[in-house]
Amino acid sequence: EEFQEHGGFLHETVYQELLHVPLILHVPARVPGRPEPARVKGTVRLIDVLPTLLELLDLPLPEHVQGRSLLDVARGKDPVERSVFSTWPRQRMYALRRGRYKLVERPAWKEKRGEARFELYDLTADPAERVDLLLDPTPEHERVRAELADELERIRTASARFQAALDAGVEVELDESERAELRALGYLK
Repeated sequence: EEFQEHGGFLHETVYQELLHVPLILHVPARVPGRPEPARVKGTVRLIDVLPTLLELLDLPLPEHVQGRSLLDVARGKDPVERSVFSTWPRQRMYALRRGRYKLVERPAWKEKRGEARFELYDLTADPAERVDLLLDPTPEHERVRAELADELERIRTASARFQAALDAGVEVELDESERAELRALGYLK
């Protein structure tokens, strides 16, 4: 929960008080390929949960799935260094974390009130995100901001294309038995 740490209440921002949540995965011992119990430090993404479960179940990964299995991470064979994208669509607020740095893009309407569009935090030195490095940026901070902003835009563009493809849907032809089932359920007349 957030309690006004960054001006929000409940679940309305993309700051660490909402995003820093432990992932606990219990895999029964009878599951083949199960990793040994371990505590892994690092950041993981929700989009990695489905590929992880599919790998545990020995099921194929659908082509459109964006994440990667966490099993190698749990086995200590894969570093957890992955960019993590977060969004709060209603507020048009976005964040991208890579390594120690996190870029927050605030809504455009806040710029009109004199607030910065981007904020940059060093989560190693400042896990509570209190010191915006862009208020007095070094050349290194400007470089990191530019890199993360470019990556954030690429992710948002790819996500918009993916959503548009989903919204388009597909046309399906139902045979008479499927129509009968849907009528019996009250979906068709």
